Amino acid sequence: MFLSGSGSKRQAVELFCSVFEDSLRKIAAVTLAAKVLGCANYPASLVKWNNISIEGETVGFGLGREQPENPFMKSFILKYEELLSITELTDTATCERFCRGHTAVVMLQRLYAACLYLVAKNNDEEMARYDANIFNNVPESSISSALSEAWIRRIQEGLAYYPRPLVDLVVAVA
Repeated sequence: MFLSGSGSKRQAVELFCSVFEDSLRKIAAVTLAAKVLGCANYPASLVKWNNISIEGETVGFGLGREQPENPFMKSFILKYEELLSITELTDTATCERFCRGHTAVVMLQRLYAACLYLVAKNNDEEMARYDANIFNNVPESSISSALSEAWIRRIQEGLAYYPRPLVDLVVAVA
C-alpha cells in the first residue's frame, strides 16, 4: 500500500482483500501449471493488470478469455484450468504455500494495480490508469522488500513467527 501514491489506495486495499482468497487459488493453479510445463516466467507474460476482472469476491486473470495465440499458450491454459478445478476445492493455507515466489508476487502486484484502477475509474479514468501503471511498474525487489519489512514488523509485535526451517537453515549455514 505504501508503494502507491494513489488517493484511492485504501479502497483498492479493501477490494484487493475481498478477492485475496480467490486470487490465491488461481495463482496456485497458475504456479502449478507453470511448474508442470517447465515455464516459470511464462505466466507473467500472460497476465496483465488491465486483463484482470473482479466480480464480487471472484477475480479473473483473463486466462482463456481470448483465443490462444499459439499451441503452448493453449496447453498452458488447459493445464491451468485442469489444476484450477483442484485448487478451487483446496483450503487457503495449502494454496498459500504455492504463492510465495516470483509468479505470485508479480500476479498479486498486477491484481493490486487492477484494484487501483477499478476503484477509481468512475471518478477519473485517466488518473486511475496512471496510478495502476505506476504501481504495475514498481520493481519486484521493492515489493519483496516491503513485504519482508511488514513481516519483520509482525514478528516484532508477536503476531507472526519465523518459519522453523528457515531458522534451521540460517543456523546451519552460519
